[in-house]
Amino acid sequence: MDISIGRLQQLLAVAKTGSFSKAAEELNISQPALSRSIAAIEDYYGFQMFNRMGRGVQLTSAGKQIINLSGPAVQHLKALDKNFRLFGAGLAGALSVGIAPLLASQVLGRLAGDFFMGSQPVSLQSVVRPGDALIQSLFNDEIELIAYPESYIEPSDDLDVQTIGALEPVCACRRGHPLLECKKIFQRDLEGFPWASSVAPAVLNDISLSNQFICDNYHIVKEAVINSDMIAIFTESFVLPELNDGSMCQITIRDMPLPLTKIYIAKLKAQKTSPLAEVFITKLRRILGD
Repeated sequence: MDISIGRLQQLLAVAKTGSFSKAAEELNISQPALSRSIAAIEDYYGFQMFNRMGRGVQLTSAGKQIINLSGPAVQHLKALDKNFRLFGAGLAGALSVGIAPLLASQVLGRLAGDFFMGSQPVSLQSVVRPGDALIQSLFNDEIELIAYPESYIEPSDDLDVQTIGALEPVCACRRGHPLLECKKIFQRDLEGFPWASSVAPAVLNDISLSNQFICDNYHIVKEAVINSDMIAIFTESFVLPELNDGSMCQITIRDMPLPLTKIYIAKLKAQKTSPLAEVFITKLRRILGD
């Protein structure tokens, strides 16, 4: 016989009320069913827990010891059951994810805020690294999934990839940048100006970039662009305040189209997504949709 939380609650109810009928009413079961359940426990373990005294019951010496052990056990089991339900609903546990730098700068602050609005026991670790390092972390089981823009990591047959949204990219420079004097700007006009990015952009492979500032933190990249002749590609929403106050200006490069950048989630095909990871994906999808 397995001692379940339900059987322990029956023992505690009878001990507390001193009556099978009152305990049965409290537990919302019939008195005969409760009496049979308690008798079955006593028969199985070979000792009597209650002395039957007329209409009431009294704990035996052994019964008192069992009740003293049962109270804390029930509380622990209730807490365990609650945690099981929280884990299953994605409201508890620990999650480690990898995020590309520009995407992290754009969404990570809001995403973390959404995760910790409540008081549930959740731990979220974000790893912001170059694409190759994120892939290595995924295969090393250091992170559960990667959120990244298209072309950031190489395709692999080992990855399960899904599209979860898109971002609007813009090329931007500081107010008063020499390029703003050009009526039309082409890639060749960018030569001689420093380029800022987390990686050397593939769209500029046809021209020589003699000066590059490589940085994984796009808040720093934005500050560097505002205070120098650097040029960089950001997401529009990330630099919208600076575009609105005029400290940064958007530039259109005629032979360098910037279509919507798709955002992907990748995980190992052999790995099932945890409930907390599903919550992460849902929250990120909603933020990108906004």
